[in-house]
Amino acid sequence: GTMLEAQKVSLITPYNLYEPIIKLIGEFEPVREPESIFLEEVEVSFFLEPEKIDKFEKSLQELSSGKVNPKYLEKDYLLKRLL
Repeated sequence: GTMLEAQKVSLITPYNLYEPIIKLIGEFEPVREPESIFLEEVEVSFFLEPEKIDKFEKSLQELSSGKVNPKYLEKDYLLKRLL
C-alpha cells in the first residue's frame, strides 16, 4: 500500500441522520473505525485525506442543516491498503 496523510474526524449524529451521513462518508473513501452507539445518537470516527475535508464538511452541513459538526483530531499517516 501507499502511505497517506490522513486527518482523524469524529462526529456525533442523531439516529435519523445516521444512514445519510454514513452514505456521505462512504463517498469520500475513508478508513472507518468501529462506531460507538449512545441512546439517541451514534459517534462515527474515520480518517480522511486532508484535501477532502472542505468538501466533506460542506456536504455534511447541507445534509444535516448544520446540526452535525465534525471534530478534527490528530493527523496521522495511514497505510492505504491496495484493494
